Amino acid sequence: MFFAGALLLGKWIDKKKIERIKADPASAVGFIYKSKTTGKGEKVWSEYFVNGKRYEVKGLPPGGANVQVDMFFRVIYERKHPDNSIIDFAIPLFSEEDITKQTTGTVDLVNPATVRFLYKVNGESYSCIQVLPEGRTVKNGETFPVEYLEQDPWMAILKL
Repeated sequence: MFFAGALLLGKWIDKKKIERIKADPASAVGFIYKSKTTGKGEKVWSEYFVNGKRYEVKGLPPGGANVQVDMFFRVIYERKHPDNSIIDFAIPLFSEEDITKQTTGTVDLVNPATVRFLYKVNGESYSCIQVLPEGRTVKNGETFPVEYLEQDPWMAILKL
């Protein structure tokens, strides 16, 4: 009974946290610096900076999303309390130093929270899973631009 109550309290706290962030949001670039497999999936830690001060946030990407150490994502935080934040897994980013190229990808699997897309680079086929932005819908077979890292083509972003 205690565990069920703690779980419900945790969900209520998470909902309130998100409501506070949405009431006065700001964003920063977050860098995934740590990853750990848990019973719930792959937990990641991200660091971000606001006015020169370092903050960190941890999160669980939706099932199957391509999230790894050394990737960048948008972090959304509460403007007055930058330590109150969430990782926006729907907005993967490349760093300014990354050399990227573009190709076209085809959606081949859509789930409520994620989309899998297929693309080719130099004749080699790749597959990647990305979180869908809230409210965004796509269909199997749709094509979109894909930006990928020249040196690691499996690191790709579907430009929705």
